[in-house]
Amino acid sequence: MPKYNLLDKKFKKQLLSINNSLENSFNKIKVLKSNIKRLSLSKDNKVFLGIGIFIILSLSYFLIPSIYNKELIKDEIKNHLVSKYKINLNFSDKINYSFLPKPHYIIKDLSILNKENEIGKVGNLKIFISINNFFSSKNLEIKDIVLDKTEFNISKDDLIFFQNLLNTKPSKNKISIKNSIIFYKNDNDEVLFINKIFNSKFYYDSNYLENILISKNEIFNVPYTLEIKKNEFDKIIFSNFKSRKLRVNIENAINYEYANKTGTLDILLLNKDTSLKYELQKDLIKFKSDGIKNNY
Repeated sequence: MPKYNLLDKKFKKQLLSINNSLENSFNKIKVLKSNIKRLSLSKDNKVFLGIGIFIILSLSYFLIPSIYNKELIKDEIKNHLVSKYKINLNFSDKINYSFLPKPHYIIKDLSILNKENEIGKVGNLKIFISINNFFSSKNLEIKDIVLDKTEFNISKDDLIFFQNLLNTKPSKNKISIKNSIIFYKNDNDEVLFINKIFNSKFYYDSNYLENILISKNEIFNVPYTLEIKKNEFDKIIFSNFKSRKLRVNIENAINYEYANKTGTLDILLLNKDTSLKYELQKDLIKFKSDGIKNNY
């Protein structure tokens, strides 16, 4: 009987040991499952971490132009404006950078010069730049240009500023003038009229090989639009003046290939259409009327 009890105790001990081993094994399996779940969560974290790193690197890239040497950038901008648009600017000391909505430099309170005369004061000049390569300031590529809040004081000799914008070489870029005003003066420095510019764009149309100006303006409290197209291939300048308030539409096409320039002028005023052909000689304009047509 005592031997039987002893065997029974040994059997119970072995059974308890096996039970503990099984329990430890199940616990390890639970820990393994928990680790697998944590691993799956860490993959999601890696995705968010990757997105965060991408955003930081992108912001860092777009902020690189902010650390460029500002004096070198001003020289680059000034040389570009002179060589491409023949715009001579007197720069202020401050130049700021912003990458929204597109990377660009902002220069405030600068002057436009015609030779040595100041013909305009620019409130804000925005120089948009290409995002292709920001790792070197030497690779800076200037794109669109915006003259905002500009006050022009010009006479007939200063109109060359706008003529130069229509004579620029073919380019994908454009120059805009916004929220500006023109004080046009005579030889005695008296203001003849004031022209408000809401939005003007100078650009090149590669489809028709034309330099184009499209402008929304106001003069004597009369809003109007002006469109000018210069075709170097056909040697023709087309212009269109339109005012709904005055109910007038004036179209002009002039061929400037020869010394004596010829053109056609179509005037639509109060539903009356007048067409004139003319020839510009040295000190003379010859007109020839094709008659008056009534539109109903």
